[in-house]
Amino acid sequence: MKKLSYNLIILFMLFTIGCASSENAYPGGRISGPKGGASGISDGESERGQEYQSSAPKGGKQIQRILVYNSDIYFDIPEGSLDDIKKQIVDYVKSKDGYIVTESTYNITFKIPSDIFREALNYLKTLSKVRDQSIHTEDITAIYYDSKIRLKNMLELQKRLTDLLGKAKNVQDAIEVEKELDHPLFFGQ
Repeated sequence: MKKLSYNLIILFMLFTIGCASSENAYPGGRISGPKGGASGISDGESERGQEYQSSAPKGGKQIQRILVYNSDIYFDIPEGSLDDIKKQIVDYVKSKDGYIVTESTYNITFKIPSDIFREALNYLKTLSKVRDQSIHTEDITAIYYDSKIRLKNMLELQKRLTDLLGKAKNVQDAIEVEKELDHPLFFGQ
């Protein structure tokens, strides 16, 4: 039974899930472990905005850092209480406008609003004896701003192509512009 606990802990440390930062970002969480043995909860937060007073890039514009937080908590769960603890977690997550991402016998992955990350972390610690806890931070600032710029450029291109379609002089010109607008880049817009 001990070997199973150890393998589950390694697995969940490798597959901790973070979420991209946005105004409605939800952090992730998970519970794992064998019945009556060690169990783990991973809880994450996605927070947008912590500005740092570090050196400003060329042009003097301050960068707003976008960070993703994940927390892993591993507890010892008394024999026979795993189902009750899982139910308490599910009820808590739903009461806080969160949702369950995945659930299995020894695992619950959930997402909650980032503004209650610390509150949720403290609540989870009351459910059983904590064996280990860690918090991980990932800076996704470059990914966020790169995606934002790419989206802006794609929307500008789409607008220019739509304007060209309206100005098409013949069917052949219209078909060529429509082919460009039919590109997978514009799907879902």
